[in-house]
Amino acid sequence: MAAAAACMCGKFSRVAASRGSMLTKAARVTVEHTRRRADGCWVRASVTSQQQQVRPFRPPLRAISTTPQKPHDQAVPVPTQAAWVDKAKGVLVSGTTAFAGLALFTLPAQLGAFPNQDIFMLVASFGSTACLVFGLPHMPASQPRNVFAGHVISATTGLSVFKTMALVGPELQWIGAPLATSLAIMCMQASNSMHPPAAGTSLLMITGSPYIQSLGWSFVATPIATGSLLLIGSGVVFNRHHSSVAMGTGECR
Repeated sequence: MAAAAACMCGKFSRVAASRGSMLTKAARVTVEHTRRRADGCWVRASVTSQQQQVRPFRPPLRAISTTPQKPHDQAVPVPTQAAWVDKAKGVLVSGTTAFAGLALFTLPAQLGAFPNQDIFMLVASFGSTACLVFGLPHMPASQPRNVFAGHVISATTGLSVFKTMALVGPELQWIGAPLATSLAIMCMQASNSMHPPAAGTSLLMITGSPYIQSLGWSFVATPIATGSLLLIGSGVVFNRHHSSVAMGTGECR
């Protein structure tokens, strides 16, 4: 009996010792896990067959993705008949007002107001301006200040570069056009009067006919300044009466 009791006590002591060692391992795992989290290193601790295994924590790819996920239950809006009608009206109004605005240039020429075609007030860059003024009147580049200042600055820059290129040899004539356009863009940005179509105005004096080049500084006044004011006036009048966006305000009425 004494031997059996001693054997049972030995078994109980070994079981207690093993349980104590497991508790110690668990406590060590907890301490290690807490310390690593405080240091900023995320780890995942697991005990398999009384053996501690520490694996680095890697978040799933979807968790670190910055691409917004589109909800699956979000319905795609279907254009209604009223939306199609409004779009058709806007397209028709833009085309009609652009036609009327540019007709103010071509009709006087047809009636003989400009006998010399080189002084014709409708330059190529005004077509792009009409697209902004009558098609996108709410854009900052379509506002009257940007239209007028952009064209006048670009014409002045192009004329200045043209007169400067006349003083250099023919081997440097190739820098005239890129220099005029780049300087016009810089001046428009510096004066907060960016008007993209006006960049083409800076090339008119460089690539124009000899008669255009002989106009000198009067080219800035006519056709550039006068034509810009004519486009601005027609845009303000037509857009206020036929568009939901008033030119010069940038706000919907």
